[in-house]
Amino acid sequence: VECWIKKQAGSSGWSNVTGVGKWNTGGAPGTNEWLIALTSDGNDELPNFVIEVGSTSYTVKATTLMDVGSWYHIAGVRESNTLKIYVNGVLEGTTTNAGISGSINNIAAREIILGKLDGFGGHTNMEMDELRIWGSARTAAEILANKDCEVPTAGTNLLANYHFNQGNADVN
Repeated sequence: VECWIKKQAGSSGWSNVTGVGKWNTGGAPGTNEWLIALTSDGNDELPNFVIEVGSTSYTVKATTLMDVGSWYHIAGVRESNTLKIYVNGVLEGTTTNAGISGSINNIAAREIILGKLDGFGGHTNMEMDELRIWGSARTAAEILANKDCEVPTAGTNLLANYHFNQGNADVN
């Protein structure tokens, strides 16, 4: 999964924490799938990528603090037993664990949610562009080569592709 995100407010007390995912509150192990989060502890601005296999969550954290008002391309990749996170096309974190190679949970009726955790109160004050969900692990070269452009919706292994450029300017 990859997208461009611009936070409009900082994370504090678990507010403004979520980019995109298929995630419950995190307080109910076994009910989550994947998440690009915009904080690692509820108060910082370190993005991370999380998946859940069974009732175990696996996380990889980036090292770049997201400045409010600046755009960042964030990509989370799962390849076999390894999770990776890229910020602006640069690999910033890798986590390897045998448990990661299991099947990511596939919760019936769990929807992709932007800027919010399912079952959790607040929304994230952010803008998003070029959200892509892939059915295969993207390489570093693919992420870097395509991060600054629109990818055709018919791309190989592209499961979902949202450009967010339809509609009228200055309208939500």
